[in-house]
Amino acid sequence: MGLVHPYYRVTFVILLVATCGAHLRYTALTTLLPMYGTIERGLSTTEIGALFGLLAVVNLAMIGPMGWLSDRWGRKAAIVPSIALGAVALALYPFAPGLPALSAVTLIMGV
Repeated sequence: MGLVHPYYRVTFVILLVATCGAHLRYTALTTLLPMYGTIERGLSTTEIGALFGLLAVVNLAMIGPMGWLSDRWGRKAAIVPSIALGAVALALYPFAPGLPALSAVTLIMGV
């Protein structure tokens, strides 16, 4: 049984934590945004749907640039900043007063 170089163990742990964070971010968003938007901000279901549509468009638009970044600089360089931006966006949702501000935060979240 061969030993794994310590660099690869650290890389694996970082990617594992980042991937778990990405899934948690998406699960929290899809679960809480409809409740938060309708109950706390008084948005209609159409407006909530528009936010999810915006999120999907930004996610689709970021596939190419994130793939290039991952190929050029490595997966950590693509995943870790994306998780950090997601955390910032989740922290900004309570401070977004209406649909335009929620749209801006959702744009950040889509990256």
